[in-house]
Amino acid sequence: MLLSGPILGEKVRPLTWIAIASAFTGVLVALQPGLLNLGWPALLPLGTAFGMSTLVICNRASAGKGSVLSMQFFMTAGAALLLVPASFIATETGIAVLALEWPSWNVLARCVAITVTGTLGHALVYFGTTRAGAAHVAPATYVQLITASLLGWALFGNIPEPVTMLGAAIIVAAGLILWWDGRVLASMRQR
Repeated sequence: MLLSGPILGEKVRPLTWIAIASAFTGVLVALQPGLLNLGWPALLPLGTAFGMSTLVICNRASAGKGSVLSMQFFMTAGAALLLVPASFIATETGIAVLALEWPSWNVLARCVAITVTGTLGHALVYFGTTRAGAAHVAPATYVQLITASLLGWALFGNIPEPVTMLGAAIIVAAGLILWWDGRVLASMRQR
């Protein structure tokens, strides 16, 4: 949202700012105890958030100039330019866990599953960001917190704490505000 104005020239409405700030507050509420206990590794998701923000901005900037497959190719090629040298460098450190070796069949199967779901996920993000402003699409990524909580409960029996549920409720409310604002804006444009 912060970069959608300067890079894409999109105007961010005041209600969008409020909804984004509310959703981010919900994330902080949900992570409050865990964030302090984890220490600096808890900041690693900021790198992921920066990457996702860059993806949304690139998708929006390329709207109408290419296909979802071309965008996926460029994202994959960019990642390969970073990851292949990093893999060889990691092997040279001599740390056993970082050494390159041929993976077993189940690792390859998981890689295929990640490739398929990742490509589908990126296609959906691409279609969303080419049809709506980056500031309106970016908060949808907060749904990941809710999904992770539900999967943790369903697969591992990890019941979310009340503070996590409160944070999730704030995030959902912020998303509903953006959804409602988008509908109001769309109906104003149709008039």
